[in-house]
Amino acid sequence: MSAGRTAVVQQAAPVRAGHRLEIARAATELFTAKGVEHTSLADIADSAGIPTSTLWSHFTSKEECVAPLYSFGTERIARRLDTWPPDHPLIDAFDAFDGEDWLTPPGGNGEATLLAVLDALRLTRDEPGLHAVWIRESFAALPLVAGALAARSGRGEPGLDATVQAGMLLSALQLALRAYAWTPPEARHVDLVETLLEAVRVAMRGLPA
Repeated sequence: MSAGRTAVVQQAAPVRAGHRLEIARAATELFTAKGVEHTSLADIADSAGIPTSTLWSHFTSKEECVAPLYSFGTERIARRLDTWPPDHPLIDAFDAFDGEDWLTPPGGNGEATLLAVLDALRLTRDEPGLHAVWIRESFAALPLVAGALAARSGRGEPGLDATVQAGMLLSALQLALRAYAWTPPEARHVDLVETLLEAVRVAMRGLPA
């Protein structure tokens, strides 16, 4: 019995925390090279170095494997807003991100994660299944951001106004990020950070300072 439990833990552990990003990067590389239709869950598991059965236990489809990349940036930003001091201007919470730290986790894989996020967003143009996952994950952090905005206004639970404002902010970030990803490098006139900050400035007009 104990050995059985140990086996389950050993299978589940590899796809927690940072390893989910590794799986998402592996899936994105395969989707970019072969297309979603010609990539199997077994291909992704093999590329990520884990059993296919383990992958199935954590992701319901091959498209879902990319979800951690679609939600990564907004989750980091949501956590920043949730802990940002109420006596500090809200825009400073975004200005405080150092360069591409908006989307790159600490450690040696930060640049790889950022590039994978952009690749995954480019795939949404032609892959309806990935586009659906992106739409859903774009608003995964909505409750946290709405709660942070409500708290800055001195309210308790977020009402419709804070929820709509949070949706505007998250939409602005995701749309700016996707627009950047979809633009050929030679046609970009501003860098990623400035693109995101400009989107935030537009969305924050009228929001609690």
